[in-house]
Amino acid sequence: MKHLKLGLISRPHGLRGAFVLRQDSGPESPIQHLSRVYLATAAGVQGPFTVEEAAPLSRGWKIQLNELTSLEAVAPFLGAAVLAERDHVPKTAGKAEYFVEDLVGLAAFEGENRLGVIAGVEPGGGAPDRWWIRLDSGGELAVPAVKEYVEKVELTAGRVLLKNTNRLP
Repeated sequence: MKHLKLGLISRPHGLRGAFVLRQDSGPESPIQHLSRVYLATAAGVQGPFTVEEAAPLSRGWKIQLNELTSLEAVAPFLGAAVLAERDHVPKTAGKAEYFVEDLVGLAAFEGENRLGVIAGVEPGGGAPDRWWIRLDSGGELAVPAVKEYVEKVELTAGRVLLKNTNRLP
């Protein structure tokens, strides 16, 4: 079973075991459509946990899981990653979208020239994300995820098409 990381548990919210989910993405979140999640700590992945409530906050989401009913119950999970089963995360109708986990491992091309493989994605935190390409020639290249440099993402073909990489530092 493949998981997607939705964000991190940043702090408790109240005394009934709710917590604040801090995520790298914008105000939209798949959490609002999910009935169960998993929690990943250094000890491993635990769950599934049943989502009782997912309410947007100004900075993140208030999440209440049925199995966590007190401040003491949520305490061991502070800093844990909140995961969802990849196949249960809904896509937005009519939008071409993908998840970070979909990009890692894709081949990166500029024209017909293969540059390398996407090794990781660095969240922009308000700025555009940066895709780190492990170059076939050795070294790495950081590419801002903006139209100036990203021509197309072809998940089914297993590649991304880049442009203007000669303009990058």
